[in-house]
Amino acid sequence: QNTVADKPFWYDALAPSTVLDSANWIFTAPGVSGLATLNKTFLVRQQYRGCKSNATPVDIEIKPAPSAAFTPPIICENKDFTLSGPVDATTMNPYTSYKWEFGDGKEITIANNQNVTYNYSADGNFTIRLSVINNRDCANTDTRTVTVGINPQPNFTYNLICEGDGT
Repeated sequence: QNTVADKPFWYDALAPSTVLDSANWIFTAPGVSGLATLNKTFLVRQQYRGCKSNATPVDIEIKPAPSAAFTPPIICENKDFTLSGPVDATTMNPYTSYKWEFGDGKEITIANNQNVTYNYSADGNFTIRLSVINNRDCANTDTRTVTVGINPQPNFTYNLICEGDGT
C-alpha cells in the first residue's frame, strides 16, 4: 500500500548526524556559501507514523546567489542621479527584478533593467537597499549608506572689468 510520508528528513551526507530543516527547506548546509555553483550530496529519509525509511542519497546542484553589489555616485539634493545594479555574470544580461529602496520611504521595482534614476529632495544620510532576483528565483540584497549634499548657492560680487584688466 502506498502511503504519504509526514515529512522528509534531510541530512548532510558528510555529517549524517546533523538534521537540516525538514519542514521549510531553509538552512545553510555545511560547505555551502551561496557564492559559487556547487554539487552536493544530501541524504533524505521519509517518516510515516513514526516509521523511518532508509536514507537515500540525493545529488543537488546549488546555483550561486546573484550579486546585488552597487556603487552609488556623489549625490546632491534636487539633482537626478543614476544607480546601476549588477548583471548576471554568466549571461551579462540584467537580472529578472531589481527593487531599489531609497531610505526616504520610496521604492522602485524594475524588471530586466539594472539602471534607475532618482532624486532626493532633501540633504542628509539615507540607506539605499537593492534586492535582486535572477531567473532561477534566487535573491540577494545589498545596502549602502549615502550622504546627500546641499547644493551650494553661488554668491559673489564684481567690479567693472575692462579687457586686459586683471581679475
